[in-house]
Amino acid sequence: MIEEVIKLSPVPVVFVADDKLEPNEGGCYSPGSAQVIPHWPVLHKAVFNFYSWIGVLKEITPYIKISDSLSYHEKTSTLLHEIGHALCWKKNCDCCWKNKKYREIHADEYALNWLLENNLSKSLQKKLLYIKCLSEQNNYHGEAARHTMKTELWIECIRITR
Repeated sequence: MIEEVIKLSPVPVVFVADDKLEPNEGGCYSPGSAQVIPHWPVLHKAVFNFYSWIGVLKEITPYIKISDSLSYHEKTSTLLHEIGHALCWKKNCDCCWKNKKYREIHADEYALNWLLENNLSKSLQKKLLYIKCLSEQNNYHGEAARHTMKTELWIECIRITR
């Protein structure tokens, strides 16, 4: 099933060792960016407004990284969460321009809905457990998790997995 989930992604997906991710991170979505490559003879700084160095822009492709050490069901639920982020950026969704809490809420909604609709109860259980653990944090991940746990979607997911 994970192969089917990978096909949903609008960006490349790579599975990486844990040392290629932030500590305690199971996956991440990088929306890509423009990287300034300095010209070889130019070493001085430009005026720091839109460009930080004199140079040419090199586009970095968006991608999703998922920890290779996660279980199959953890990989599936994490990948769906990160695909949620990627789809929002691709569609220029409003959540991309709000704070981090709303981006996490939207990505969790995508993952939970997909797992629920496709009847992947083991992966859904892993996602619910992860959100429950996040709810104890005192940061935007915790705020997003606590918000998600008050929704009808959460109640439906809990009901299905019992």
